[in-house]
Amino acid sequence: MEWKNQWLEQFLCLIRTNQDEWSTMLPLTTLVHNNTQNATTAFSLNQLISGLEPVATPDQGEGSDNPLAELWVNQLRQW
Repeated sequence: MEWKNQWLEQFLCLIRTNQDEWSTMLPLTTLVHNNTQNATTAFSLNQLISGLEPVATPDQGEGSDNPLAELWVNQLRQW
């Protein structure tokens, strides 16, 4: 529970510093949160639900033939 509180505090700090653009950060923070390994199960939520762990960095998504993935990569590189 302590770890969850720390994560929530960091997320709220991110929102506080980016009050005008906080909604654009939601997909990325959700991805990072859902890719985080659970101490009890030793799996991330994404691994449990879909069996996959989606990539979070632009280099990992480079060269995709998926236009939406390319759009996300370009947006991440602009930050």
